[in-house]
Amino acid sequence: TTGHYSPNSGPAGGLPYTRTSDTISGFYKYTPAGSDTAMLMVMLSASGTTVGGANHFFNAASAWTYFEMPFNAGTTPDTIRIDIQSGSWNALTPGSVLKIDYLQLKSQPLLAVSDLTAAVPKVLAYPNPANDVFNLRFDKVPAGAVNARIYDMMGRVIDNRNYTAAPPVISFQVGYLPAGMYFYELSNNGNLIRDKFLKQ
Repeated sequence: TTGHYSPNSGPAGGLPYTRTSDTISGFYKYTPAGSDTAMLMVMLSASGTTVGGANHFFNAASAWTYFEMPFNAGTTPDTIRIDIQSGSWNALTPGSVLKIDYLQLKSQPLLAVSDLTAAVPKVLAYPNPANDVFNLRFDKVPAGAVNARIYDMMGRVIDNRNYTAAPPVISFQVGYLPAGMYFYELSNNGNLIRDKFLKQ
């Protein structure tokens, strides 16, 4: 989810968003356990009240399969929340596996897949797993401003750095973080690099 889970109360929150209609698309692979079904849900809200959205259900697919889902709101929203689940909450058999890639909104398109290698600088993330320090090093320093962030599994920003000119290496102190999975994101000139790392 792009929101967060509070104890015993389900997902909440999301990201700022104000369009009344849009389409979400991407690619998926899905191996259900038994007759399970995966789902993607978009919920649009305004001042905490749901004003629109839509659901998309995934059937079994062993190869990468394209999907898209239009959605709309009756009132201008202020927040979008996207939830993805690999199985139904009441599935009798656990173990369904859903993989999602290249998820994007039509209003905020990502680079074409064929352009990714040429347009986005390569980054070495090390050490992974990390203990005290986690580093991001560019293969060649990009021109322009760079934003670097670390997120936790709930999507909360743990560290946020802004540089008017990118340094060769960006170092994050992570020794204080609990062990687990985290995500990093680098943005530069409209390009995004996202990936995960482990904190031991």
